[in-house]
Amino acid sequence: MPYRDERDALRIRVKDLEGELATSREVIARLQGERAASETREQKASWFTGAPTRLDLARDLPFEVSDAGYEAIADLVRVRLPPEGQLSQVGRTLTFRRLGQELRVSRTGEGSTQVTLAVDQRNAGTLFALALPGAVILAMAPVAAGLKSMGYTPLSLIVALPFLLAVVYGVLRPLVARLVRKDRDKLAGVFESVVQLAAQHPQPARRRVESAPTEPSQSTDAPSEPAEDLSAALGAEPRSAGR
Repeated sequence: MPYRDERDALRIRVKDLEGELATSREVIARLQGERAASETREQKASWFTGAPTRLDLARDLPFEVSDAGYEAIADLVRVRLPPEGQLSQVGRTLTFRRLGQELRVSRTGEGSTQVTLAVDQRNAGTLFALALPGAVILAMAPVAAGLKSMGYTPLSLIVALPFLLAVVYGVLRPLVARLVRKDRDKLAGVFESVVQLAAQHPQPARRRVESAPTEPSQSTDAPSEPAEDLSAALGAEPRSAGR
């Protein structure tokens, strides 16, 4: 092989290996919660927090998860998700519920399994709205001291209050958005781990055993001959003549 062809083949091989490595890193990042999984539908960010308010993930697996797989998934959920959540199994469905979160693994009974994750993160906006006034009040103390040292009257603090509120909101909003997205990535990592664990525990397919059709048995006994009259066979006793 010429040197140029060998070099081109080597470049192609290196490019393929880099693609496989990037794919492996992406899978590992999703499992560790460092990168969000693909959502079922795109979520718009909230204008108040700067982060999406919902997380909806779903995956259909072309097999049914075994009972051992359900036990392994339950152990994973107990380790990776908060202990205050409720983990239960009813029939073919394994469910983890917590305030604003629901993870479900369900066998459809038709040879497939559905894994879903639904998260409502609107509570983050509520907590942010409650914490914002407190942060403004804490920031007022050094601002008031600074205005007083410069000879400004307390009325100046009232005038500066909207400006102070805007500054505190502008500082806290990116922090809240980052925390919300970090929590989303963590939950998405748990979701991917559940899917990977389910893929390792498929339920063996049941084989249908069909019995061969049985032929009607033929009797080997010859048809019985009609029984002769007993009296004829033994000979009838002569009747005595009457006088």
